[in-house]
This record gives sequence, C-alpha cells and structure tokens, in this order.
Amino acid sequence: QLTMAQTDLVRLEIDTECGDLRLLELLQYPINKDAPDKPVQLFTDQDLVFIAQSGFIGDEATAPTHHSLWQAQADSYTLADGQNELRVPLTWPSPQGVTVTKTYVFKRGSYDILLEQQVANESQTPWTARQYLQLQRKDPGDKNKDQFVRTYTGGVLFTPEEKYKKISFSDMADKNLEAKANEGWIAMIQHYFFAAWIPTTGQENNFYTKALSDHHFVIGTYSPNVEVKPGDSKAVSGQLFAGPTLQRVLDAAAPGLD
Repeated sequence: QLTMAQTDLVRLEIDTECGDLRLLELLQYPINKDAPDKPVQLFTDQDLVFIAQSGFIGDEATAPTHHSLWQAQADSYTLADGQNELRVPLTWPSPQGVTVTKTYVFKRGSYDILLEQQVANESQTPWTARQYLQLQRKDPGDKNKDQFVRTYTGGVLFTPEEKYKKISFSDMADKNLEAKANEGWIAMIQHYFFAAWIPTTGQENNFYTKALSDHHFVIGTYSPNVEVKPGDSKAVSGQLFAGPTLQRVLDAAAPGLD
C-alpha cells in the first residue's frame, strides 16, 4: 500500500507497510536533456535500492519499527497553490493502548523533510524506546560509475570530532561503525545528489552502520531513550535532507552539510 506526496520540488512514494520513503523523484532535475519529463530518482526500491527508514528500538509490541504496518488517511497528498507546508501523517496503534503518529512535513521550495513522531501512551505502563533514522542502499558497484568523472558513492559521517568522514561500502562490509556525538549527521552520497538524516542536537546520538544481505548496507543514527508516562504524549523528530548538492541550499540545512 503506497501513499503519494508531491510538492513543487519532489514527488514521493511512502510505503504504509513499513513507513519507508521508497521513491523520491527530483522534479527540477531530468535524467538528461533529451528526457525532460523523466526526473532523477534519488530513492528507489527497484534494482539499486536506496530508501529512508525510521522507527523505534524498544519493545516491538508497543514501539513500531520499519517492519510495522502503518495506516494512512489518504492515498495521495499534493502541495496546493498558495500552500507552503504539506503534512502526511501515518498512524500505528498497539493493542496495549500506545499510538504512534509518524508525520512527514514538506515545505515549498525545500529539500528538507521533517519527520515528527508523536507517541501517545494510553497504556498502564511507562513507554521507553530510542528513535532510529537510517538510510538503506545497495552497493551499485560499477553500475553508477561515470566513465569520465571519478566520483564517490557511499556513506558519510559528520561529527564535531570527525568532521567529514567517508565510510565506503567496503568499510561497512569490514566492520560496523559505532560512534557517538551531540551533533552531526549521516548520509549516503553520489554524484550531484545525496540524502542525509540529521538527528536532534543537544543529546548524545549514536551513529552506526550495518551490512545486510545481497550487498545492501545501512547507515543510521539512534537517540537516547525517550520515556512517555501513562496518560502522557511526547513528540520526537528528525530531519531528512534529500536533494542536490547546491551550496546555497546546504548552508542553511545543518552544520557541516556544506
């Protein structure tokens, strides 16, 4: 089950079976000048998989992951003329009385996507979990290589200590990354375009990589424990940048993204 979303800059498919962003087309960037109606696909769940995922690390009965089934209110959402913000909510209810609302927030003229996850705890016990934000990608091998331009396709970690550190697919295959920092971000980059998850600053975030089967790799970040008492609700958030490597756009998105 897919929910579509479109703004002035991007068109997306959100898979409600897991809450993933599984397709992201950059409407301002055609694949080539001979095909102006075919935009670049940054995210795809086809051959060279590249998707954005999120969820919670905790008791899976009450803390949804990217394997959980979400519910959408509509099949499609479009940023209307005169509208500056588009909100796409997905909900996940548990039998215990915990409801999580995952909302993707898009803004006109922006490649920033805000993720808000509202946890409403109507159960009888405290709810505790960590939010994770991750990018999954299949190593393209030689398929993505431009014969004229040597470019890097792979992972990047930015922290105040490491600054800009490339973490290649072979690095991810060799060992899992384990790092901590109060600010920073993780990304998957390629020629001209990239995607980065930027967690909330001012808290100790963990950064990690993981090698999956069939040359698929994950780079991500998870938060400290979040606790929601019975009868309370709390929101956690993260920021996803997915678009072109334009200096003027990146300067405003997050420290070090430029």
